[in-house]
Amino acid sequence: MTESEIIAEMSSRYSVMRDAVEKGCRTSSKSITGLSGGDAFLADEYIKSGKSVSGALSTRIIRNALAVSEVNASMGRIVAAPTAGLRNNPGPPDSP
Repeated sequence: MTESEIIAEMSSRYSVMRDAVEKGCRTSSKSITGLSGGDAFLADEYIKSGKSVSGALSTRIIRNALAVSEVNASMGRIVAAPTAGLRNNPGPPDSP
């Protein structure tokens, strides 16, 4: 891939991430199972109230994480970022 193709792909994925946060924050609806949903909306309302105990930054981080997890639980579109290893991982280095 060229540098411009990589940047375009990253931009596309960032848009999906941003959209998932926005969608999760603007709705108080629950997932099909009813186990997830609405907490990001409540956190967003809490931020707007200005009463955050832990500070605006940490509350926004929590809200964003909740929003993405709730969109995921409702079969919405998110960007999964696996952290269990590298793609095409060659394995452990040779021992000396």
